[in-house]
Amino acid sequence: MVRTKTKEQIELIGRSGKIMAEIFQKIPSQLNPGVTTSQIDKWIEKFIRDKGGKPVFKGYRGYPKCTCIS
Repeated sequence: MVRTKTKEQIELIGRSGKIMAEIFQKIPSQLNPGVTTSQIDKWIEKFIRDKGGKPVFKGYRGYPKCTCIS
């Protein structure tokens, strides 16, 4: 069964997409020699939270990070 999204849900999806687009535009400036994946994760988490978002991976089934970087 297909569930139709509400207007509010669609707006939240759009906001999330804009936040992710900004991250993908800005992340190259954070990728420098010596920067750890943990530091990148913290930068991304702060960016998301500063924009009013909530990282969905963090805490899911005990997952400790907001990203999955390898």
